[in-house]
Parts: sequence; structure tokens; C-alpha cells
Amino acid sequence: MYLPPSENLAINTLSGIFSDMSESYKIFWFNGILDGISEGKSVQLFDDIVNRMIASAFIDRICKDAKTKGYAAVEGYPKLSDEHNDFDYQGPVRLYQKAGFKEAAREQGQAIMRKLL
Repeated sequence: MYLPPSENLAINTLSGIFSDMSESYKIFWFNGILDGISEGKSVQLFDDIVNRMIASAFIDRICKDAKTKGYAAVEGYPKLSDEHNDFDYQGPVRLYQKAGFKEAAREQGQAIMRKLL
């Protein structure tokens, strides 16, 4: 994988991680870290990285399976509140946006996120 040069990172080492993609979790792990950085987190907890990684892989798989089964679209219903709740399994709006979902509507404190397949 080609990565642009940087004075702040050891690019050869970083790109070497992606030389063998037979372990498909690598890209999800890397994206989990990048998502944290894009949220402004300079220090990230292992559990947070893993949670982002699993959520991204899960939503990606759901979309692939739905398309294979002939569905026209997939929807998700994340809450619009910034409060985190341990029983909030919908995920944040940005998870859906990153996966290519568009906001279709808002109802009762939730976004209706839709991805056409």
C-alpha cells in the first residue's frame, strides 16, 4: 500500500503493516484508530478502538449481505443525542455516514440513515 511521505511518521513501517492483507482485521483496526484521531482523540483506549473496529466491520457485512439477498436499501436509526448510554446499540451518525449512508429524515430524537444498495 502506498502512503504519502511524512516528516512525522515512519511511513515505511506503517505501510509495511498492509503488505499482507490476508488478516482482514488490519484495515478495520487502522480505521478504528483513524476514526479516533478524526474525533480529536490524541490518546485512545484499546476498548474504544476495538468497538469502532467491530462496528465498522459489522455495518460493512450487513450491507454486503443485504445486497447479496437483493435488498434495495439498508437503514439505521442512531440517536441524535451526544450522551453515551451503555444500552445504545445504534451507534453514532458518523458511523453510518462513513459507511455511505445518507440522512433520510429525523424523528423523535433519531436520524433515519439510509444506504441504497
